[in-house]
Amino acid sequence: MDTSLMKAKIVVLGGGISGLVTANAIQALGHDCILLERCPSLGGLTRTVKVGEFCFDYTGHFLHLNRWKTPADIPFANFTNNDWQQVDRKSFCYLNGRLIPAPIQYNLAGLPHAELKACVKSYESRPTIESREGVTFRDYIISGFGQHLADSFLI
Repeated sequence: MDTSLMKAKIVVLGGGISGLVTANAIQALGHDCILLERCPSLGGLTRTVKVGEFCFDYTGHFLHLNRWKTPADIPFANFTNNDWQQVDRKSFCYLNGRLIPAPIQYNLAGLPHAELKACVKSYESRPTIESREGVTFRDYIISGFGQHLADSFLI
């Protein structure tokens, strides 16, 4: 057993982006910490998994940089632009026989008119979540995007 792990007084639970940043900040202050992650790789919802020649982002929506011109402009991230390589991607969602640019919720105008109308109507009548008790991920998706888009694409 590695006894050096037993000496750390700080435990960071989760190796997602927040856990990694937290562990880095703790170490930068000169403290020892242990980072525990239940998944086989670090990165949480921001990681990419390679299967054969294909790469799958767990969710590209978390790190959209459209609010900042460059990674170095992101507040408190301590990034330099030399740390990043820009990769231009063309991502699409396949819905109703059409390729719609991703993310789909920003590109609904590419849907056939009747489909777009159903998405808008469903979005406008989506339920609100009053309490977190008993709420499922499905409930969360429907309350955020509406029943029609949830059923036809997201779920």
